[in-house]
Amino acid sequence: MNKFISNYLDWVHYFLLCCISLPLLAHAYLGQFTRYFADDFCFSVQFDLKGIMGATIFYYKDITGRYSDMFFEHFTTSINSSFLYGSWIFLLIWVFTLVLLIYFINQNEKQYIIYYIILSTAILYTTLDLIPDMYYRRIIDSVSHTWDSYPGIYQSLYWIAGRNRLIIPLILGTITSILIFLYSSNFRGYQNRIVLFAIAFLTLFSGGFGETYVSIQTTILGLAILLVLYLNHNNFKNILLLPLGTAFVFSIISMIIIIIAPGNENRMEYFNQPSNLIELLTITWDNMIITVIKIFKWPGNILSLVQLLLISIYMGILIQSKKINNLIIKKLILILPIVIGVLFFISFLPAAYGLSKPPPGRVMIVPLYIICCLISFWGGMLGKYLRYKFNFQNNPIFVLVIILFCCLFSLNSLRDTKAILNGKSKLELFSKEYDKRENHILKEKNAGNKKVVVDQLNHFIGGVSITQDSSFWINECVSAYYGINVITK
Repeated sequence: MNKFISNYLDWVHYFLLCCISLPLLAHAYLGQFTRYFADDFCFSVQFDLKGIMGATIFYYKDITGRYSDMFFEHFTTSINSSFLYGSWIFLLIWVFTLVLLIYFINQNEKQYIIYYIILSTAILYTTLDLIPDMYYRRIIDSVSHTWDSYPGIYQSLYWIAGRNRLIIPLILGTITSILIFLYSSNFRGYQNRIVLFAIAFLTLFSGGFGETYVSIQTTILGLAILLVLYLNHNNFKNILLLPLGTAFVFSIISMIIIIIAPGNENRMEYFNQPSNLIELLTITWDNMIITVIKIFKWPGNILSLVQLLLISIYMGILIQSKKINNLIIKKLILILPIVIGVLFFISFLPAAYGLSKPPPGRVMIVPLYIICCLISFWGGMLGKYLRYKFNFQNNPIFVLVIILFCCLFSLNSLRDTKAILNGKSKLELFSKEYDKRENHILKEKNAGNKKVVVDQLNHFIGGVSITQDSSFWINECVSAYYGINVITK
């Protein structure tokens, strides 16, 4: 590729990166309007009453087996409403760890850092864009009701408890993947033992954030071991089997810890479970189809996924690896779509077993991120194969096609950014009303009153809020949080 075309394409790459970063920047900006909701109040109250470990044990025994989530929720209680714990820091750390992972996958090739950033941004942009909406029943009067839709991303990223539960394990899983590649580098002796210990600990800890994540984590580790054996490459087997096997064992342990939690019985009383394996698999399949239709009924979501795939193929063409085995690449191209399909199906099993219905839209961020990473990896492998097979990256027609696609992708990103920012007025209004209500509650408390009646305020993330019933669980948590009985009119 001559110097003029190369310099011209560099500017196209920078422009593309700026555009696909805008949706993430928009989410980071809107995160400032986040306020406490539902479980956030309860976690704060239990932290004050029992401390970090006491509250974690209480939830594990009485409510849920998500031991890491409960520990982390209470560990971060004192800082989770600060600016430094906003959605922007989650996105920044997430992008950074993903860039590092792609860097190690590509054998530490520093000259392609801009491509790694583009890939990381594209993966996260697509993941957040594909999260389906959530629907909540709203009573209109004594005889009628409606179902209001809310973007699922609000509960995945903007809700404090939601992002702790769903995004933290994804970041930790990315770091674990980095450590697996670090283990396979030039470390020796005690250094490798330290890395192996870190892999075991992070796998055990990240698995405790939820049933969906630990199911996918265990499955992907098991499939990775089978994939290494299938590729039948001595270097892969000698280097990767030990860290992958260690992570797999500790992921199973984390799954067992969740399953045997006493609190699961109390939680599952509220839901119906399948009566046999056939019913479980049928519900899982039906839920998967329903969710796929829900996600891809919007043409913009299809375009976002195609955009990720084509960017990954293009980056695979551009990034030259030091060592490349074309036979392994061809095997990966063939087997990865099967792996993706199996993982996506498995991601619906926990909800099918526990709820007999699809997982909430917010939970889909977990499988969607992992699937988007694998699709990007598959696209990169396909790009490397195309470069080896046809070597058309210097063709002027190829360059022109790339420029046209980059412009199209940039327009799609700008469209999504505009749609995200359209919610600013609603979120800003909510935050002002929330702060006004909070000031009113504290004023009544300081005046020595035992009860305060507030206006109904529906949170922008959807779901239930304070009611007229002082015995409702959210009322109890909010009242304990403020130290005064809070009800609505």
